[in-house]
Amino acid sequence: MRNKSEIKKAIKDPNFNWLGRKPFIEDFIKHLQNQMRSMHICINGVWGSGKTTTIMGIIEHLDKVDEPTKPLVLYLDSWKYEHYQDPLFALLKVMQKELPEIFKIIMSDIQKNGIEPQVGLNLPLFNIAMSKNRNDTYNRLLNESEYIDALNETMITAVKKFKEERSNELIIFIDELDRAKPDFALRTIEMFHHLQDELPTHIVYSVDMNQLSSIIKHYYGYKYNVEIFTHKVFDEIVSLKN
Repeated sequence: MRNKSEIKKAIKDPNFNWLGRKPFIEDFIKHLQNQMRSMHICINGVWGSGKTTTIMGIIEHLDKVDEPTKPLVLYLDSWKYEHYQDPLFALLKVMQKELPEIFKIIMSDIQKNGIEPQVGLNLPLFNIAMSKNRNDTYNRLLNESEYIDALNETMITAVKKFKEERSNELIIFIDELDRAKPDFALRTIEMFHHLQDELPTHIVYSVDMNQLSSIIKHYYGYKYNVEIFTHKVFDEIVSLKN
C-alpha cells in the first residue's frame, strides 16, 4: 500500500491483516475516551512500521461509534500541506473540507468582525468575501501576526461553540510529521502546544521520534536536550512494536 487511498480501501476488508495492531487500536480508543482533559499523544514508530495504517484504523473504528457519542475527527497530512505559510492555514483548509459545520461558524465570525490581512500580504482568505468599504469601522486590516492571532481566536471560539451545541469530542490526527519540511513540522507542534489550554481537543501525532530528534537538534543545536522538548509538547509517547 503506497498511498492513503489504498490504505483506506484495504482496511475496509474484513480479512485485512492488521499484523497485531487491532488490539492496539481498540485499546488506544478506550484510552482516549477515558481522558478527562485534552491530551497530546504521540504514536511513535520507524518509517514503514505502519503508523499511517494504524491512524487510519483508529479513524475507521471511531467512525463506527454510536452517533450520539461519535467524536468529530480531523486528519491533517503534514507532508501534503508543508508548502503552507503557517500550519494554521493547513488546519483551516482541512477543517473546511472535513468539518464544514465548524468552518461555517469561523467564516461567519470572520465576516462579522471584518478580519482581513493588510494589502500586500500573501495570506489565504479561503474565499471569504470581505467588506471593501475602507470607511467601515468594523473592517480591521491586520498585519500577518495579528491576522494569524485573530484566526486562531476565531477558530477556538467556533470549536468551543460547536462542541457545546453537539457535546462531541474533537480529535485531530497529525500524520506524516517526520516527512514534512522541518520548519513546518516544528511550527505545527509548537502551534498545537500553545493552543492546548484553549483548544478543547485531543491531538494524536504520528511520528518517528528518531527523525523528529534530528529535526529538533538541527534547529536548536546538537547539544539541545530533545527529551525536554518532547516531554513538554507530548503528554504521552506510545511506541508501535516492529
